[in-house]
Amino acid sequence: MKTMLALGLALLVAGCTGHQAGRNEPALREVFKGVRVDPARGLIEIDGRVATDVHDQDTPDVYLEVIVCTRDTREHESLVVIDAAAAQVHAALLLIGLEPGHPGGWKDEGGRLVPIKPQGDPVRVTLAYTLDGKACESPCEAWITVGPGRQDPGPLEFVFAGSGFRVYDGVERYLADLEGTVVGLTTFGTELIAPTSMHHPDSRVETPTLMARSDVIPAFGEPVTVRIHAIRDKSAP
Repeated sequence: MKTMLALGLALLVAGCTGHQAGRNEPALREVFKGVRVDPARGLIEIDGRVATDVHDQDTPDVYLEVIVCTRDTREHESLVVIDAAAAQVHAALLLIGLEPGHPGGWKDEGGRLVPIKPQGDPVRVTLAYTLDGKACESPCEAWITVGPGRQDPGPLEFVFAGSGFRVYDGVERYLADLEGTVVGLTTFGTELIAPTSMHHPDSRVETPTLMARSDVIPAFGEPVTVRIHAIRDKSAP
């Protein structure tokens, strides 16, 4: 399975490295539709849009389990949806020199769930958007509040976990594409990019508290650029 993962991502990378930026071209270059990379700055950008309506007065509490998802997967519980495939985002992260680890998970030890921390190169995730006519960029956690007191979640740390593969009907499939878990918030165990803080997605195990902060989020469907920044200095916050 690891061989298939390496081969599949190598083919993706091989298909998007043929063009070299010229002297007068911007540093960011598109390697897949809606996905741009700048290896020198350790940056990738992904075109997206606001995934769900957080301004509906009839449903003011929008609970979250994912920060960024792929189309037709988890929009109802995500902040941003992208059209690019999760495997393409994975390939873009490889192009800026990052190494994947593994997603987090949970194991049963005598009837008690014990968290298994995600591993991988550290990254920052920011969102660029327009709100009230002003261009904004903020850490993705600025769009999150913790209920019921609507508290600030504080800084979130993320790693390039790398998701994984599973065989369905004899075909090996990339899990983040199947489940839409591009940038996670709760821990399903399939995240491409995972927060190091862990929350169980099952409400029978952990009471949901992570919600969308509607006062800073644009209207449903408005454009959002997801920016993933490599953290070169491993001691950086």
